[in-house]
Amino acid sequence: FAGHPAFVNYSTSQKISRPGDSDDARGVNNVLLFTILNPIYSITTDVLYTICNPCGPVQRIVIFRKNGVQAMVEFDSVQSAQRAKASLNGADIYSGCCTLKIEYAK
Repeated sequence: FAGHPAFVNYSTSQKISRPGDSDDARGVNNVLLFTILNPIYSITTDVLYTICNPCGPVQRIVIFRKNGVQAMVEFDSVQSAQRAKASLNGADIYSGCCTLKIEYAK
């Protein structure tokens, strides 16, 4: 291209992954990072406990309010964290606001 040699290789991988992909198998753990988008209403540990506990026993919740609202939620097991991520990611805590973006914590 443009006078420079180009090399082409074919991948034998089943899945393309990039550094930092949070759904990578080695990133799965029992701690989730919740980012609350459009947090019009107050988000407390009690609110997060109420929505998370049906997915599995919650061990700890810490809320950060530095750049928006984020929280770390620790579950009793990886399976509980996986259930919470699967059922709550993209959901609204309150109708039309406080949307959850959930990733595995690093």
